[in-house]
Amino acid sequence: MVKIEWRRSEIEFIIDNYETMTTEELHKHLPNRSKKSINRKIEVLRDEGKIGHRNREAVQRAYYQRGRGKNRDTETNKPRKKGKIPLENYGYEDV
Repeated sequence: MVKIEWRRSEIEFIIDNYETMTTEELHKHLPNRSKKSINRKIEVLRDEGKIGHRNREAVQRAYYQRGRGKNRDTETNKPRKKGKIPLENYGYEDV
């Protein structure tokens, strides 16, 4: 695997937009970088203190982009049955 150095413009783009954009959205603007490499760079920048945490709206968008919205089972990531809610260690309860 060939390691491609990060350009200053790519790093600055992440720093400027990280708080308001999801990894999916960052990837659209940095198509030559994989989502995994973007996430790793975010971890490094956070450890260096160059970025903080995402705002609540960006976190919610990321959650839904990963397909884990409120109609998904958190363990299997499959759609939940209508009219049912999961109970921890007890199956489902009718709503």
